[in-house]
Amino acid sequence: MTLKFLVSCTIFANALGFAPVVVAQTEAAKQEMQAANEAAAQAAQHSGVVHLGDQATLKLPPGIDFVPQPEASRLMRAYGNATDDSQLGFFAPATDSREKWIVVVYFQKDGYVKDEEARKWDPQALLRILRDNTEQQNAARRARGIPEAEIVGWMQAPQYDRANHRLKWAVEARPKDSSMQIVGSPVTYVIAALGREGFISVRLLTDKSKLKAQVPDLLKLMNNFAYDKGKRYQDFNAATDKVAAYDLSLLMGAGAPK
Repeated sequence: MTLKFLVSCTIFANALGFAPVVVAQTEAAKQEMQAANEAAAQAAQHSGVVHLGDQATLKLPPGIDFVPQPEASRLMRAYGNATDDSQLGFFAPATDSREKWIVVVYFQKDGYVKDEEARKWDPQALLRILRDNTEQQNAARRARGIPEAEIVGWMQAPQYDRANHRLKWAVEARPKDSSMQIVGSPVTYVIAALGREGFISVRLLTDKSKLKAQVPDLLKLMNNFAYDKGKRYQDFNAATDKVAAYDLSLLMGAGAPK
């Protein structure tokens, strides 16, 4: 994990997964970037089984590392990105790899998410709602000093795998201010794996031009993912377990605007 690697990868920050990398302007900020990189490199797991909180495990494929908490959040903060308690860490290519991507993993413990609604989806209607929500959220972005965003469109229309209880989607976003300069065309590709107590999401943060080549790496990761016994979607107990206050479209941020 090198400083050069993270500077060359666009890392996104807000609820959409969209904000440009913040470049260090002070010597102290540069020193923290370097220190955070070194801490992440030392903490990185290079092989074996990754434990994702108390929920699931993932066996690392060859050539992929995992950076856990708290080093993962420290590194993202050093580059100007917001983090919260839902983040479990991130995956990235091994330091000797020529690949450049990052997959951030989160666990949202909001309860069991019902999936019946997936049968009635209209992707274009979801996209319109997602755009409306994004516009409503721009006021909060302005208040936090984050550039206002707009949705370009689906790079992967929502698809739900009912057998494995996994939802995948990808959106292309851009700054609302057309004069703002960013590198490439940012895309976030998400796979959300539903469990008994909530869902784990893995988010590939990349550029539109590289998405097709990098999605197989994300799928390879998820082929090695499994919820622990007792935490699986099918382990849900309607008599005792919490049910999430949202459905699959709200999980994507595409529910009715508030």
